[in-house]
Amino acid sequence: MPRLVESMTAPVGPHATNGSSPGYRADIDGLRAIAVLAVVLYHAGADWLPGGFLGVDIFFVISGFVITTLLRAQLAAGAFTLAGFYDRRIRRILPALLVVLAVTGAVAWVVLPPPDIAKLGQGTAAAALFVFNLYMVTAREGYFSGAAQADPVQHTWSLAVEGQFYLLFPLLLLACRKWTRAQQVLLLTSLMALSAMGAVALAGYSPNTAFYFSGARAWELLLGSLLAFYEAPAARWRWLQEAAGLAGLALIAFGLASDTEVGSVQGALMPCVGAALVIWCGSRSRAAATRLLAFKPLVGVGLVSYSLYLWHWPLVVFYGAMFPFEPLPAAAIIAASLLMAVLSWRFIETPLRRSTARSAQAYRWAAGTTAAVLACAVVLIGTAGGDWRISPYARWLYTLGDYPTAQVYRDDTCFLVPRRQQLQHLDRDKCLARAPGKPNYLLIGDSHAAHLWSGLSRAFPDATIQQVTAAGCRPFKSVDASPDCRALADEVLDHIIPAGNFDAVVLSARWAADDIEPLRKTVAALLPHTRAVIVVGPIAQYRMPLPRVLALAESRNDASLVARARLDGREQLDRAIASALGASGAVYLSAYRALCATASGECITTATANRVPVQFDDAHLTAEGSVLLASRLRDANPAAWPRVRQ
Repeated sequence: MPRLVESMTAPVGPHATNGSSPGYRADIDGLRAIAVLAVVLYHAGADWLPGGFLGVDIFFVISGFVITTLLRAQLAAGAFTLAGFYDRRIRRILPALLVVLAVTGAVAWVVLPPPDIAKLGQGTAAAALFVFNLYMVTAREGYFSGAAQADPVQHTWSLAVEGQFYLLFPLLLLACRKWTRAQQVLLLTSLMALSAMGAVALAGYSPNTAFYFSGARAWELLLGSLLAFYEAPAARWRWLQEAAGLAGLALIAFGLASDTEVGSVQGALMPCVGAALVIWCGSRSRAAATRLLAFKPLVGVGLVSYSLYLWHWPLVVFYGAMFPFEPLPAAAIIAASLLMAVLSWRFIETPLRRSTARSAQAYRWAAGTTAAVLACAVVLIGTAGGDWRISPYARWLYTLGDYPTAQVYRDDTCFLVPRRQQLQHLDRDKCLARAPGKPNYLLIGDSHAAHLWSGLSRAFPDATIQQVTAAGCRPFKSVDASPDCRALADEVLDHIIPAGNFDAVVLSARWAADDIEPLRKTVAALLPHTRAVIVVGPIAQYRMPLPRVLALAESRNDASLVARARLDGREQLDRAIASALGASGAVYLSAYRALCATASGECITTATANRVPVQFDDAHLTAEGSVLLASRLRDANPAAWPRVRQ
C-alpha cells in the first residue's frame, strides 16, 4: 500500500503556490478524500453521518478553486486556449464516466426490472451529455425519492453541474481577462451572491430545482474560484492560518454530522465555508490542518476520488436490486468501491489523461465513444428495458408509480400540496359544502387523511364528507410545524370546527410516536364542539412502493418479499395510540387491524378482484384501497358514525 500511495501522489493537478505557477498540493487531495468518503459512507447507510451527501458541496468548492487557479495561471502566462482547456477536461472526466455508464447499462439489463432499465436509458443519455441535473429537474424527482434511489446513474447530476461550469466559466474569465484583479473579484463575488440568494428563493418554491439546478449551485463553485485570488498572509500570521484550518475542519465535521435539509443553502454553508478555510490556510504554509490532510492514505483516496464517486453508487443500487430489503453490507460495498476505483484510476483515468494524442484525436474519440453510449441508451429505451420478460400484470403494476391523485385526494382545493398550502388556496365552497338533512363529517390531517376522502364518500353516501387537509400538516398545533401548517391548524381548530356544528371530526395523519400527546390534547379540545371525534390510526407501510413489491414478488415467484418489505413498528404504534386514547372520549379506529388482522397474519395488499393494490406507493391508498379501508372502518364500529343530522 505505501508504494501504491507514493506512485499515486505524483503531480496531477493545478495549484497556484505563488499566484502564477501551478503545482501540486497533497492537502487538496486529502480534502477530496473527506468529501468522497462522506458521500460513500452516507450512501452505505452511515446513520451517524446524516449530512454526508454534503460531500458533493465540498467537491464544488474544490473544483472552483482548482479550475480558476489553472485558468488564471495560463491567462497570465499567455498560454490559455479553449481547445486545450476542453481537451484536458475531456481526458480527465469522460473516459471513466463512459466506462461506468456502459458497464452499468450491461449489468442493469440482468439485475434491474424492465421499467427501471428503460428509465436508466434516459438517465444514461442525460449523463453522457452532462445534463443529468436538468433531467432530474424535469423529472421532478427529489434526491431522496424512491425512484432516484433506484437509479444507478443518479449521482451523475453533480458531474453535470461541474461540466456546465467548465463549459461557461472559462469564457467568463476570458472575456474579463483585461480587467483588474479587483474588478474580477467584484464580478465573481456579485455572481456568487446572486446565485446564493437565488438558491434560497428557489428552495422555497421548488426544493428539487434548487438542489439540481446549476445556477443554484454556482455560488459553491464561485466560492472556490474566489480563493484562487487570495493567499494566506505571510508567516508572521501563522496563528491565523492555524486557526482558519482547524476552524475549517470543525465546520466540515459539524456540517457532515448535522441533519440538514437537502438543497438548503444554510445547510451547505458550513461544509463549504469549512472547505474554503482549509484550502486558504494551506496556500502558503504547512498548518496543522494542511499536514493532517496530506496524510498519505488520505491522499491516496483523494487521488482516486473521482472513480470512487462514479463506481460506489451503482454498486449500492445493484446490491439493493439483487437482495431487496436486506441490510446493506457497508464494509463490503466500500471495499468493492475502492477496488473498482483503484483499477479505474490505474487503467482508465491515468493512461488516457497522460496520452500524447492531439486534441483533435481526443475530440474524435470523445464524440465516438459518447455516440456509442448514446446508442446503447437508445436500445434500453426502445426495447422498454426488455419488458417482455415480465407478465402484463407486473408491467401494469410498475405504471402505478405515476398514480393520478388529483381527483382522489382533491389536490390544490381540499388537499393543499407543497408551495400552495396558504389558506387562500383552500376552496371553502367546495371543501366545506353541506347537503340539507345529511350528517356532516369533517376530515382533517395530512395526506393520510386526504387519501380517506374518496373511500369515506363511497362508504357513507348518506353523509357529507368535508375535507381540510394539507401535505405534511398534522391535525394539531405544533411549534415545529411550518408556518403554513400552523396557520391552517389555527384556522381549523379555532374557527372552522367551533363554528361548524359538525356531526363528527375525523383525524388522520402519518402518525409517529411523538404525536400521541398533542393528539390527546387536541381530542380534548375538540370534544365540546362536535358529536364525535374519530381518530384513524396508522396503516402498514413498505420499504418501497407496494406495486413494485408485488411486481417483484410475482416476477421472482417469491411471495415472502411482501412481508419482508413491510416496515416494522406500525402495529406497535397502532397499539400505543389506541391505549393513549382509550379514556379520552374519542373513538379510535385501527386502520392497521382493518387491513392486517387476517387469518394468515398477512396484510391485505390488493383491493379488488382484478388485484388493484391497496396502496400506490409505500403508504398512500389508491382509490380502491381507500374504499376498502373506509368500508372496513365503518363496519368495525358502526355506532361511531352519527347517521342522523343533529
